Amino acid sequence: MKFRSTTFKSLGSEVAIVMSFDLFDLAGFIGVLLIVIAYLLLQLDKLPSSSLSFSLLNAAGSLLIMFSLVFKFNVSAFLIEIFWFLISLLGLTKWLMARKRLLIKKDD
Repeated sequence: MKFRSTTFKSLGSEVAIVMSFDLFDLAGFIGVLLIVIAYLLLQLDKLPSSSLSFSLLNAAGSLLIMFSLVFKFNVSAFLIEIFWFLISLLGLTKWLMARKRLLIKKDD
């Protein structure tokens, strides 16, 4: 799926701006939305940073952005997304460990 823009006129001259929006661009866009939504909910005190949802939104968002970067590679953007994903995995691990401790306490 591709979307292309059209020609624009500016002060009597025509300027053609071609912009494509592919499926991988859509994946990256959705990834950005997930990360921004997670951060917004965190700032609005609707989602604690220690919650499963926060880590999942960030991990999924970074994976989608990394997927889009495979098609239009950018080293610095890819690096930040790798770190974003790894830190999200750290959050998921902490959540799982806390849940396990809670279940063990409950059984005692």
